[in-house]
Amino acid sequence: MKNRTRRIRRAKWRRTFRRKRRSGGGGSNLDIFFHFGSKPKAVSEGERLLKSIVATQPTVTFQSIQNDKHTLIMWDPDAPEPSYLHWLITNIPGSDTSKGHVAMNYAGPTPPSGTHRYYIGVYRQGTEPLDQLGDLKRTGWNNEEFISKYNLTPISQTYFTVKA
Repeated sequence: MKNRTRRIRRAKWRRTFRRKRRSGGGGSNLDIFFHFGSKPKAVSEGERLLKSIVATQPTVTFQSIQNDKHTLIMWDPDAPEPSYLHWLITNIPGSDTSKGHVAMNYAGPTPPSGTHRYYIGVYRQGTEPLDQLGDLKRTGWNNEEFISKYNLTPISQTYFTVKA
């Protein structure tokens, strides 16, 4: 039952994101860089990365309209729970993630078994800042519910994989 629910959620997310992209609500570039050793490691979509590379918080860049506020979410849809929240930054002015509000600190991927996908998505916020988020929990994260509750518009997303 859990696998069926996950597949339905993934399909719903992909449809929503494609619809937003076609209507002009998304499609901006999203670049992820992990800093491991002397050079930053740029991440290609779907690329398999080592746990040692993704242990530290990456740098995320994306194109935006300067006056817009954004939310960045990193989650693992393959976690044993419905999903697992790895990182959440809200109220990002323009595309400067360092000036956003860190609602959930970065937790590097550590899949317990198999290969897990880790999505990073950027969303345009409405006119109100996201300050009162309540009691956030990493386990049992429902990305679609959060997006709907706070009226977020998908801008861009990518993912990478990590093997246990």
